[in-house]
Amino acid sequence: MACQIREISPNSKIIFVTQSNAKTVVDAALSPGAVGYVLKHNAVRELLPAIEATLEKKSLVSEGLSD
Repeated sequence: MACQIREISPNSKIIFVTQSNAKTVVDAALSPGAVGYVLKHNAVRELLPAIEATLEKKSLVSEGLSD
């Protein structure tokens, strides 16, 4: 899906909000250029910081996934 978004709108910033914490899924989401990956159970406290990080040209990956 991120690859399709990139093709249509290359300047879009993509933040995934999902329940999967599997490394292969996280890597597959981030490899096409997603700037954020937020687990649903962390979304209440991490989604706004992920959006803010995106606006500052940074990225945010949910706590515990960035290791």
